[in-house]
Amino acid sequence: VPIKIYYPESDDKKDMKREMINDMSEFKKFRVTGNFNENVMHEFMSWLRFVEYDENITLLIDYQARAATQQQTDDNDSDDGHDDPNKGFKAKDLPPLSIRNEKKVLIRMKLEAAKLLAKYPTTYEEDLDLLENDTTLTFNTRNATLMRSGEKKILKHIIKFTDTMIEYLNMNDC
Repeated sequence: VPIKIYYPESDDKKDMKREMINDMSEFKKFRVTGNFNENVMHEFMSWLRFVEYDENITLLIDYQARAATQQQTDDNDSDDGHDDPNKGFKAKDLPPLSIRNEKKVLIRMKLEAAKLLAKYPTTYEEDLDLLENDTTLTFNTRNATLMRSGEKKILKHIIKFTDTMIEYLNMNDC
Protein backbone atom coordinates (compact mmCIF):
# COMPACT_ATOMS: atom_id res chain seq x y z
CA VAL A 1 0.00 0.00 0.00
CA PRO A 2 1.57 3.34 -0.97
CA ILE A 3 1.79 5.82 1.90
CA LYS A 4 3.37 9.28 2.18
CA ILE A 5 4.77 10.41 5.50
CA TYR A 6 5.17 14.15 5.94
CA TYR A 7 6.98 15.89 8.75
CA PRO A 8 4.52 17.05 11.42
CA GLU A 9 3.51 20.67 10.82
CA SER A 10 4.39 21.48 14.41
CA ASP A 11 7.96 20.13 14.09
CA ASP A 12 10.26 23.02 14.96
CA LYS A 13 13.27 20.77 14.25
CA LYS A 14 12.16 19.88 10.73
CA ASP A 15 14.79 21.97 8.93
CA MET A 16 17.57 20.60 11.11
CA LYS A 17 16.39 17.03 10.49
CA ARG A 18 16.22 17.60 6.75
CA GLU A 19 19.79 18.93 6.78
CA MET A 20 20.93 15.92 8.85
CA ILE A 21 19.87 13.53 6.11
CA ASN A 22 20.69 15.92 3.26
CA ASP A 23 17.14 15.65 1.91
CA MET A 24 14.96 18.75 1.72
CA SER A 25 11.81 16.98 0.53
CA GLU A 26 8.62 17.44 2.52
CA PHE A 27 7.73 13.75 2.64
CA LYS A 28 8.96 10.24 2.03
CA LYS A 29 6.90 7.62 0.23
CA PHE A 30 6.73 3.97 1.27
CA ARG A 31 4.97 0.88 0.02
CA VAL A 32 3.95 -0.72 3.30
CA THR A 33 3.16 -4.38 3.73
CA GLY A 34 1.52 -6.49 6.40
CA ASN A 35 4.83 -8.14 7.31
CA PHE A 36 6.72 -6.08 9.87
CA ASN A 37 9.84 -8.19 9.30
CA GLU A 38 10.30 -6.83 5.77
CA ASN A 39 12.96 -4.19 5.13
CA VAL A 40 10.46 -1.64 3.88
CA MET A 41 8.61 -1.83 7.19
CA HIS A 42 11.84 -1.36 9.15
CA GLU A 43 12.60 1.71 7.05
CA PHE A 44 9.02 2.94 7.44
CA MET A 45 9.17 2.62 11.24
CA SER A 46 12.61 4.21 11.31
CA TRP A 47 11.41 7.16 9.23
CA LEU A 48 8.43 7.65 11.54
CA ARG A 49 10.78 7.58 14.54
CA PHE A 50 12.86 10.27 12.88
CA VAL A 51 10.05 12.63 11.84
CA GLU A 52 8.10 12.21 15.09
CA TYR A 53 11.10 12.72 17.36
CA ASP A 54 10.69 15.94 19.36
CA GLU A 55 12.88 15.28 22.35
CA ASN A 56 16.55 16.16 22.84
CA ILE A 57 17.96 16.51 19.31
CA THR A 58 21.42 15.45 20.49
CA LEU A 59 20.30 11.82 20.34
CA LEU A 60 19.68 12.17 16.59
CA ILE A 61 22.97 14.02 16.20
CA ASP A 62 24.68 11.10 17.95
CA TYR A 63 23.14 8.64 15.47
CA GLN A 64 24.24 10.91 12.62
CA ALA A 65 27.80 11.00 13.99
CA ARG A 66 27.88 7.21 14.31
CA ALA A 67 26.73 6.84 10.70
CA ALA A 68 29.43 9.30 9.55
CA THR A 69 32.08 7.34 11.48
CA GLN A 70 30.86 4.10 9.94
CA GLN A 71 30.95 5.71 6.48
CA GLN A 72 34.55 6.82 7.01
CA THR A 73 35.51 3.32 8.14
CA ASP A 74 33.80 1.80 5.12
CA ASP A 75 35.44 4.35 2.80
CA ASN A 76 38.88 3.55 4.25
CA ASP A 77 38.24 -0.15 3.68
CA SER A 78 37.15 0.39 0.08
CA ASP A 79 39.68 0.02 -2.68
CA ASP A 80 38.21 2.40 -5.23
CA GLY A 81 39.03 5.66 -3.43
CA HIS A 82 35.58 7.17 -4.13
CA ASP A 83 33.07 8.27 -1.53
CA ASP A 84 29.61 6.77 -1.82
CA PRO A 85 27.07 9.60 -1.40
CA ASN A 86 24.39 7.03 -0.55
CA LYS A 87 26.14 6.09 2.68
CA GLY A 88 25.83 7.86 6.00
CA PHE A 89 22.84 8.83 8.08
CA LYS A 90 19.61 8.31 6.17
CA ALA A 91 17.17 7.71 9.05
CA LYS A 92 16.56 4.21 7.67
CA ASP A 93 17.76 2.18 10.60
CA LEU A 94 16.87 4.06 13.75
CA PRO A 95 15.99 1.82 16.68
CA PRO A 96 13.28 2.85 19.15
CA LEU A 97 14.47 6.11 20.69
CA SER A 98 12.19 6.31 23.73
CA ILE A 99 8.89 4.86 24.89
CA ARG A 100 7.26 8.27 24.42
CA ASN A 101 8.52 8.54 20.84
CA GLU A 102 7.56 4.95 20.05
CA LYS A 103 4.00 5.69 21.20
CA LYS A 104 3.93 8.74 18.94
CA VAL A 105 5.17 6.60 16.04
CA LEU A 106 2.46 3.99 16.61
CA ILE A 107 -0.27 6.62 16.95
CA ARG A 108 0.89 8.28 13.74
CA MET A 109 1.06 4.94 11.93
CA LYS A 110 -2.49 4.13 13.03
CA LEU A 111 -3.73 7.59 11.99
CA GLU A 112 -2.15 7.31 8.52
CA ALA A 113 -3.52 3.78 7.98
CA ALA A 114 -6.99 4.83 9.15
CA LYS A 115 -6.95 7.87 6.81
CA LEU A 116 -6.10 5.66 3.85
CA LEU A 117 -8.69 3.06 4.82
CA ALA A 118 -11.39 5.74 5.07
CA LYS A 119 -10.75 6.83 1.47
CA TYR A 120 -12.08 3.56 0.05
CA PRO A 121 -15.76 3.63 -0.98
CA THR A 122 -16.38 0.13 0.41
CA THR A 123 -15.28 -1.77 3.50
CA TYR A 124 -13.01 -4.80 3.56
CA GLU A 125 -15.97 -6.97 4.53
CA GLU A 126 -18.05 -5.62 1.63
CA ASP A 127 -15.23 -6.48 -0.77
CA LEU A 128 -14.99 -10.02 0.59
CA ASP A 129 -18.76 -10.43 0.27
CA LEU A 130 -18.65 -9.14 -3.30
CA LEU A 131 -15.84 -11.53 -4.21
CA GLU A 132 -17.63 -14.47 -2.63
CA ASN A 133 -21.18 -13.86 -3.82
CA ASP A 134 -21.18 -11.78 -7.01
CA THR A 135 -20.83 -14.17 -9.94
CA THR A 136 -21.25 -11.37 -12.50
CA LEU A 137 -17.87 -9.70 -11.80
CA THR A 138 -15.70 -9.32 -14.87
CA PHE A 139 -12.12 -10.56 -14.73
CA ASN A 140 -10.78 -7.00 -14.37
CA THR A 141 -13.34 -5.97 -11.74
CA ARG A 142 -12.62 -9.11 -9.73
CA ASN A 143 -8.86 -8.49 -9.85
CA ALA A 144 -9.29 -4.83 -8.89
CA THR A 145 -11.50 -5.87 -5.98
CA LEU A 146 -8.92 -8.46 -4.91
CA MET A 147 -6.17 -5.85 -4.98
CA ARG A 148 -8.30 -3.30 -3.12
CA SER A 149 -9.30 -5.84 -0.46
CA GLY A 150 -5.64 -6.84 -0.06
CA GLU A 151 -4.67 -3.21 0.56
CA LYS A 152 -7.47 -2.89 3.12
CA LYS A 153 -6.33 -6.08 4.83
CA ILE A 154 -2.83 -4.63 5.19
CA LEU A 155 -4.16 -1.34 6.57
CA LYS A 156 -6.43 -3.15 9.03
CA HIS A 157 -3.46 -5.27 10.12
CA ILE A 158 -1.38 -2.14 10.72
CA ILE A 159 -4.18 -0.63 12.82
CA LYS A 160 -4.53 -3.82 14.87
CA PHE A 161 -0.74 -4.03 15.31
CA THR A 162 -0.52 -0.43 16.52
CA ASP A 163 -3.39 -0.91 18.97
CA THR A 164 -1.68 -3.99 20.42
CA MET A 165 1.73 -2.33 20.67
CA ILE A 166 0.32 0.85 22.25
CA GLU A 167 -1.43 -1.33 24.83
CA TYR A 168 1.87 -3.07 25.62
CA LEU A 169 3.75 0.23 25.89
CA ASN A 170 1.04 1.63 28.17
CA MET A 171 1.64 -1.29 30.56
CA ASN A 172 4.89 0.44 31.37
CA ASP A 173 2.88 3.38 32.78
CA CYS A 174 1.31 1.24 35.51
